[in-house]
Amino acid sequence: MTRQLMKRYIILIAGLFLMGLGTALVTKANIGTSPIASVPYVLSLKFPLSMGLMTILLCLLFVVIQVLLLGKQFPRMQYLQVFVGVLFGLFLDMGAYIVSSLNFTMYFMKILALLTGCMILAIGIYLQIIANTILNPGEGIVKVISEKLGAIIMSGKRRRTSQRIPNLE
Repeated sequence: MTRQLMKRYIILIAGLFLMGLGTALVTKANIGTSPIASVPYVLSLKFPLSMGLMTILLCLLFVVIQVLLLGKQFPRMQYLQVFVGVLFGLFLDMGAYIVSSLNFTMYFMKILALLTGCMILAIGIYLQIIANTILNPGEGIVKVISEKLGAIIMSGKRRRTSQRIPNLE
């Protein structure tokens, strides 16, 4: 592994940590959570598993769906999304532990915690993007579904267009 690639993976891991911490702080503010964390959060309230563990399970599901949709076209490197999902889930639980002693009683404090969490989350996302290594499973599933739907929609448009416009040659 080259020094440059190692640096990019360290940036990715730092970004995942900040994403976990930011998501935990936003959730702790108790006035909403990020879209990717909403399902694991609700499931963690219903079942005796942490939000981080539920996030790991959801990420694994996303990777499985990608593999099923792409089959042999699924890039081998993207199997590392499992690693990304596990790290994000662990960092989310670590972040929840870090912010567990915080208590936001007044609404303006909750707003401040939410905004701070969003900024931390944004920095984490930025680091993940500039690392340019492995997709987060949540992003990977969106990419695969949009590519598959785009191909279906485009092939449908071509078929309909060719039926409506006669060939002039």
